[in-house]
Amino acid sequence: MLRLLVVDDDASIPESIRLLVPDGWLVVSCDPSKNPLPNPCGFDAAIVDMHLTAQQGAEGIQVIRKLLSQNPAMAVLGASGDSSIDLMSKAISVGAQWFLAKPVNANELLSRLRFIESYLKLLRYTDNNRWIGRSPVSLNILREIALCSIDTRPTLIQGESGAGKEVAASLIRKLLEPKPWISVNIAAIPDNLFESELFGHAKGAFTGADQARIGLIEAARNGTIFLDEIETLSLQNQAKLLRFLETGEVRRVGSSAITSIECRVVVASNIDLKTLVSEGRFREDLYWRLYGSVINIPSLRERKPDILETATFFLSRNKYGESKVITAEAADFLEGHTWPGNVRELRQVMDSLARTSPLPFIRKVDVEASLQKFSSASNSSTCDQSSPGSQIESSDIELSEGYERLISKFELSLFQKALATHQGVDEAARTLGMSRSNLYKKLKRYSLLT
Repeated sequence: MLRLLVVDDDASIPESIRLLVPDGWLVVSCDPSKNPLPNPCGFDAAIVDMHLTAQQGAEGIQVIRKLLSQNPAMAVLGASGDSSIDLMSKAISVGAQWFLAKPVNANELLSRLRFIESYLKLLRYTDNNRWIGRSPVSLNILREIALCSIDTRPTLIQGESGAGKEVAASLIRKLLEPKPWISVNIAAIPDNLFESELFGHAKGAFTGADQARIGLIEAARNGTIFLDEIETLSLQNQAKLLRFLETGEVRRVGSSAITSIECRVVVASNIDLKTLVSEGRFREDLYWRLYGSVINIPSLRERKPDILETATFFLSRNKYGESKVITAEAADFLEGHTWPGNVRELRQVMDSLARTSPLPFIRKVDVEASLQKFSSASNSSTCDQSSPGSQIESSDIELSEGYERLISKFELSLFQKALATHQGVDEAARTLGMSRSNLYKKLKRYSLLT
């Protein structure tokens, strides 16, 4: 049973809300002019009237502050018959998620409660693929994820590699279950196969097409298609995706038949798409189509209060580290590190510490050694131009082959070696000092993806 606190000096308001809320909600009223506020930790959400006495002033602002100071995870809605923009803005600025105009519209209230139900589900997930962290920044991310789950517009998830975009997408998926969810890594699809993969193809459309096949968008009918690393999509294929977003129609390769598909689109990017638009590498019209709902995932260094909680989580889920404790000195060191690899890097470091730390405690010296090990592994694979033999001998270069061909030969050899000496693309990209999406592009170009 979800508990909703209604703070209002008008007794008819809580009564009317009781009649409107769906099953599963218990409404508790409080008139602060007569009774003290109950402990907010016993409630999941609150609706707070702004004017709680006959005197001039917005006492509700102070109530919102008090509720959230004691229960930061609470979902709070402001409410008033006063249509002052300043008042509404003030309520939002102190932590209210929305503002309800009185008299409360039933459909609007139900919509907000659906959002709150989704948000509370995210807070209560206990599996390994949940969002770790309860800092104000993380709580805001969870609210954005919950809002996206009830929004049918395209959703864009942006953030650095390893920051948590895949977790955000998986949480949207959980909230939308049991509807279909199809995940696609755009970087792993060769440009010439994008159309047939996404839209399908007719029998005989090209060599090897012995039978007709539906595309991934069609497979996601009445559900969601998740396009990861959308920034790697070529301009030519961006136009094809844009057409689907505008019309909701697909045409299989080699067929003239057009099929209408209802399908929600969620995309993720390691790079700010607005930057790519300014560089001419991403279509502006597609950008605005995808900009219906946006979740910006901050880097781990931008949410330092979450670092220790996240590190403890990774340690506890490892069978070698579940009984180990992070010392205060090590915790300070973890929080002071910049984590260029974000959560992915932190997970690797904690998994390593779980296995290698000799004591039941994780000390600062253990963390330093683990970070140094990863740093050394990366540096050992990079070229030191000052050392003998690190540069290509000019006598080995046939200039008549031309610049482009020589560079291509070198890159092919470089990426073949990187894949052969590393466990996966992520590790190779980190050693080479490249983003995962850029390395994927190169691997696609040289047909090195399997």
